[in-house]
Amino acid sequence: MEKIFRKRIESLFSKLAVEDIDAVVLTNPYNGFYFTGFDCAVATILVRAAEPVLVVPRLEYLRAKKETVYGEVIGISSYEAEIGPYERVFIGKTWDLVNNILSEYGVRGKVGVDRANLKVDEHEKLVKTLSREITDITKAVVSLRSIKSEEELKAIRKAIRVAEEAMRRASNCLEKGVTEEEVASEIERVFRLNHADRSFNTIVAFGENAAYPHAKPGDRELKEGDLIIIDLGAKIYGYCSDITRTFICGKASEKQLKIFNAVLEAQRTAIESIRSGKKAAEVDKAARETLKQHGLSAYFNHGLGHGVGLEIHESPTLNPASKDTLLSGMVVTVEPGVYLERYGGVRIEDMVLVVEGGCEVLTSFERLFF
Repeated sequence: MEKIFRKRIESLFSKLAVEDIDAVVLTNPYNGFYFTGFDCAVATILVRAAEPVLVVPRLEYLRAKKETVYGEVIGISSYEAEIGPYERVFIGKTWDLVNNILSEYGVRGKVGVDRANLKVDEHEKLVKTLSREITDITKAVVSLRSIKSEEELKAIRKAIRVAEEAMRRASNCLEKGVTEEEVASEIERVFRLNHADRSFNTIVAFGENAAYPHAKPGDRELKEGDLIIIDLGAKIYGYCSDITRTFICGKASEKQLKIFNAVLEAQRTAIESIRSGKKAAEVDKAARETLKQHGLSAYFNHGLGHGVGLEIHESPTLNPASKDTLLSGMVVTVEPGVYLERYGGVRIEDMVLVVEGGCEVLTSFERLFF
């Protein structure tokens, strides 16, 4: 595993070669995890041909020492206190420690920072404290993370299998009288039994609540004729999954079938258009054009999809304004939806791996239930 993280760091500096950057300071914990295997560093310092240095809150020091795959760990505390003999802790401010580390490594030139993850006041403090030229390298890190390795895909596939097991359990609970919260609890139980976390807050929406794309499970009971949206994701080894299915309680009406089939057609059309080199906005457009043919495009009120990896929403973005291009190795969701106020909604979501000349649908849970 150490070799994997070392290779990622080498790849990052290769991307940054033309900018003559001597070191990188990462403040996004997900970026830190990507290069070290630990998920809670307040700052991760990368220097060419050296191990990373992770700055972690003192209370995370022991866990960081255990879980960090590649890198040296230093704890930080804002106040004086007795330090244990097994601890390496700096008393003071984060950027002062980062500045000291850079100086110890002899870094005097340009420093790259994932600026997009910093608040304005924190960025100003960093610039003032480091007294070095700072360059935003957010795009380089995002670009690197967007292309999944075989090791990452293995983790994502595992997360998908757990998510689909949870979806199976949820579908088996859909009897009249059950509440949204009760179904959500069964989903969480499957995650725990599989030693998985959830990728995001689980969505279970019955009837009129299914008109809200990000509905929160409540005490609404399932009734005959309800549309049901369940959107869930498991996280394994730090990697996320994301799947949505729409069910119907009882016999589907003609209107429900029309909406469901239109959304399903939109999804299939979009998936068929995916390939390496395709503009993400064009894939989104394919889905919208299909829904427009059915008179339903006005009720599709969000983007078609997003990248999935260490974060549930990451690059690329699939929506009408996206400037992203799909590349081989990216994992994205395709999730068209139609939402009608006071009536309900339909959303069908699958995860897709972009490959040369096409794509591979990673999720396999059935879409038709009536």
